[in-house]
Amino acid sequence: GHTQTVFIGGVGMGIYALMLPQRWRRLVWLALAGAGALLLALPQLVPTLELTSVSNRNGGLNQNEATAFSFNPFLAARALLPNYDQPIFAEYIAYPGIMAFGLALLGLFALPEAHPTRTRVAAFLRAPQFPWIMLALIGLLFAFGQYNPIYWQLAALPGFNLFRVPARWLVLFALGGAMLAGLGTQALSVDIKRSRRWASGLLLVVTAALALGAITLTARNPEPIPFYPPELRSLVGWTAALIAALVILLVIKRHAPATAVGVTVLELFLAAHALPYNRLTPPDTFNEQRFTVSQMHVYAKRETPPGRLLSITDLLFDPGDKATLIARYQRLGMSEEEIEIALVAIKHQEVLAANLPLYWGIPTIDGFDGGVLPTGYYTAFTSLLLPPGELRTIDGRLREVLARADCDGACIPDRRWLDLTNVRYLLLDKIYDVWHEDVAYDTAFSTRLAADQRLTLTPEPAFDADALYLLCPESATCTPNVTFIYEDGNQTTLAATTNE
Repeated sequence: GHTQTVFIGGVGMGIYALMLPQRWRRLVWLALAGAGALLLALPQLVPTLELTSVSNRNGGLNQNEATAFSFNPFLAARALLPNYDQPIFAEYIAYPGIMAFGLALLGLFALPEAHPTRTRVAAFLRAPQFPWIMLALIGLLFAFGQYNPIYWQLAALPGFNLFRVPARWLVLFALGGAMLAGLGTQALSVDIKRSRRWASGLLLVVTAALALGAITLTARNPEPIPFYPPELRSLVGWTAALIAALVILLVIKRHAPATAVGVTVLELFLAAHALPYNRLTPPDTFNEQRFTVSQMHVYAKRETPPGRLLSITDLLFDPGDKATLIARYQRLGMSEEEIEIALVAIKHQEVLAANLPLYWGIPTIDGFDGGVLPTGYYTAFTSLLLPPGELRTIDGRLREVLARADCDGACIPDRRWLDLTNVRYLLLDKIYDVWHEDVAYDTAFSTRLAADQRLTLTPEPAFDADALYLLCPESATCTPNVTFIYEDGNQTTLAATTNE
């Protein structure tokens, strides 16, 4: 399973246990259940722990790394309300729905009457709502990550320092909120007018505050992640859900629980249409073999062992058959956004972006993983392939790191390191090629020659050339004349031309 999910689940279970009334007796049963779960998970946990010892994360991440992708307060209001328009960043999605918010608030207010021998505080601490309130609250606070001073300190502790994306603590908020909504649904069957009025009033205030925050703060988000202010469709959806929730809480008495559940399901069903997984593309965008894959398979058959591939590109090119692909996708009824997603997927296939070589059975030196892999040894070695001054990559992605404009689109690593790893093929795009008379000249490799210095070139495979050009990038370094000597002894002298 996902190690971070196991960790968050374990912490959540501990929080729940500590908040239970008569907790010591129940804690024994919870500990036994946890021990049983641990035994069942050992076949996965033991190899994970062994790999962690040589991982980049051995010793933990620093606080900046461990708090990357924290739940941004600028986006909190937008993320806690259902979305009905453009897809938003999936890590921040944890909305229960406005109807469920109302039910959770009702569950919060529908506390049992205080025992004659206990104070209201003592009764609250022993109420069935209390563990779920604390679980939801702690989950939300932890999700804020770097924006929460307490979590910033926790991020330096073992366990917390092994994982990024504090926003994933929202799962505890979602669980606690769902359980409170369940208690609220149960309370609907009892006509407690005061609790309903309190829940309705607070729901109106909370929804209005979240909607206002979504409208005013989302556009001010400083993070470069896909999050957009709500459009008219979302505003209408929120208004309709709020009206339905208020009617159920204040007016409907008979069949109120069933009606509330129905409205909740309908609200979440409609919002689910805007989730990213509904932006579908044809299966062949993934499983159709592009030319690059076919060519690499041909090369692999000629060598034992087959040479490795290193792809370097930032995907700024367009597929050669883009027009044909767009026409086909339009016939399939795909939206512009779905077409864009499909074209990006096609480009990933063409450049064999990580980790697609694994799917196609093509050896490569690159990869991507933001978890236990890559190992520290891989990171240390690949630092030799990076340009001077470039920080080590802790999650692979050499394709992106080496695609720099100051290297004309591709910072080619030193040949000795490529030879050491049996890298025989470099895959680059043509964005930085020089065009002359409708011919693209590859400028990825350059050789500086001193006066009277010789360079021997052996094209592979051999071919007949009907023209020969010499490109000099800077006039100040151009040699006036260059003499070409062929295998048969013939010579040709060319005057170097300048490409500004």
